[in-house]
Amino acid sequence: MILLTAYSSSGYFTKSRAFVSTLFAGACTSATMWYSIFQ
Repeated sequence: MILLTAYSSSGYFTKSRAFVSTLFAGACTSATMWYSIFQ
């Protein structure tokens, strides 16, 4: 049970980290695009 909880929590943290990094990359890309448009 403890092993299962640790496995699910580590999987959740990996997924959320990938989601956050994707969100950050998308925000940086859109910010660069808006900056180049309104420069």
